[in-house]
Amino acid sequence: MRARTAVCLVALGGLLSFALFWSSALPVALAMPGLADTARVDLADAPAPRLHGTVFDWGRGPMPAGVELVLTGDGWQAPAVTDVFGQYAFRNFGDEIAFLNAFIPPEREDLFLLTSDLPVWIRSDSELVVNIALYPKGVTPDPALHVKISASAAEVSQDENVSYTITVLNSSNQDVSQVVIADLMPEGLSLVEALTSQGTAIQDRGLVWAKIGDLAAGETAMVTIVARVGASVKPGTTILNKTSVYSRESVAVQNEAPIAVLSQATGVLPVTGASAALPVIGVLLAGLLVGARRLRRSVVFGL
Repeated sequence: MRARTAVCLVALGGLLSFALFWSSALPVALAMPGLADTARVDLADAPAPRLHGTVFDWGRGPMPAGVELVLTGDGWQAPAVTDVFGQYAFRNFGDEIAFLNAFIPPEREDLFLLTSDLPVWIRSDSELVVNIALYPKGVTPDPALHVKISASAAEVSQDENVSYTITVLNSSNQDVSQVVIADLMPEGLSLVEALTSQGTAIQDRGLVWAKIGDLAAGETAMVTIVARVGASVKPGTTILNKTSVYSRESVAVQNEAPIAVLSQATGVLPVTGASAALPVIGVLLAGLLVGARRLRRSVVFGL
């Protein structure tokens, strides 16, 4: 009798252990790849892209898969390639300041890049959307975002301050969001201060990063940057300050302003006209990059 009771107790203990094991193992099994919860687990495990966007073929929509991009930092490079939707992504980055470039596919020699050497500030606590456009030779799209940059003087002496005014206009009839103005001081200039008409202007390693936020249809935002010309810059040097603008709904745009460096302050002239000619016109992506807006054969640079 005692032996039978002992056997029953052992068997009951085994059943309880088996049940406890499977009750604890079942949630783990359901969360393993290949089972019912695979999509949720994969999505949770995938690192969020710190920098991403779409590469567009103007008038046709997203570029085919395989467009190469490169992100270049201080002594490092990271490549990316667009997928079938023309989208790219850079992941697993901390806080980095780098330059973003796309490359024209060898089979599309009829295209130009709208922007180049885009300064980007990748943050570990946020995402940045940068859309890039390529356009056919001889054709520039009708503008949506306009950016203009002008210097306070065409000629500046060594060891003297110069101010830049950057104006961004949303000339479309649609609002844009997450507007960012990025301006990295070129060689020969050192940043003194930066002010913005809305949002916040952050300075880091010579980069002015103005987070404008939303820009309504027809609305304008302005950033003023004060920089100092280096005392060692050779007279006769031309310094080009190039500014870039991004938003979630539009492609990146650029423009630049030149100054000539003098050995002493003579003949300093105010700049009143538009800045240097660059193909820097942006247009809203929502239905506009697939031929909905008219393409023009003249480049518009003024506001």
